[in-house]
Parts: sequence; C-alpha cells; structure tokens
Amino acid sequence: MNEDIRKMTNIILLCLAVSIVLHAGLLMFTEANTYREWVIGQIIIQVLGAISLMYVKKYNFIALLVFFSSSVAFVYINAVFVNYGHELANLVLFIIFWVIYGGLIYRVREKFTETGAKDVQST
Repeated sequence: MNEDIRKMTNIILLCLAVSIVLHAGLLMFTEANTYREWVIGQIIIQVLGAISLMYVKKYNFIALLVFFSSSVAFVYINAVFVNYGHELANLVLFIIFWVIYGGLIYRVREKFTETGAKDVQST
C-alpha cells in the first residue's frame, strides 16, 4: 500500500478508536434517552467505519464505499442531533477530510477492486 495512504488510514483507525471510547464515556454520563440513542448510533457507525477501513487497507472498493457512506451518516448525526449548531463546521471538515483522503486514494485507484487486490502485501 502506498506509504502515505497506509499511514493516514492507521491514523484514522486510531482516531476512530479514541472517538469510540470517548462516545462510550459520553453515553455513561448522559441521561437524556434520545441523546443516548444518537450516541449509540454514532458508536455503531464508528465501529462499522473502522471495520471497513481494515478492508480499505486491502484495496477493497466496496469497503471504501461503506466507509464513505458511514462517514456521511456519522457527520450528519453529529452535526444535526449531537452537536447541533455546528453544521457548517462539520461540513467544512468533512469536505477537507475527503479531499485529502480521497486524493491519496485517487493516486492508487487502479489497485482497488470489489474484493481487494490480490497482490497486496500484509499491512
């Protein structure tokens, strides 16, 4: 895997792991049921995103689509239901993230297949 995309994917996985732990802490210390349901939804989406990133590292195109879809859902829930009032900031950061990460992926786009590249070294 391209060294830059491998490093960035590992950083994203670390950030997702930290975020899952922080959201679990948030879940323990809040009492509003509707808010708790949205936080649980975010945790599930983050776990799905982390799993899909493991397959993105193997150049799996479907996993990339799942990761993109889960990031859209996560940002929407975060902007509208959890951290409401910060929609513009969330949108700008989402676009910046996908411009950077998408640019890295675009550089190795020919390696992505439906099931992942067969000649990928273990990362």
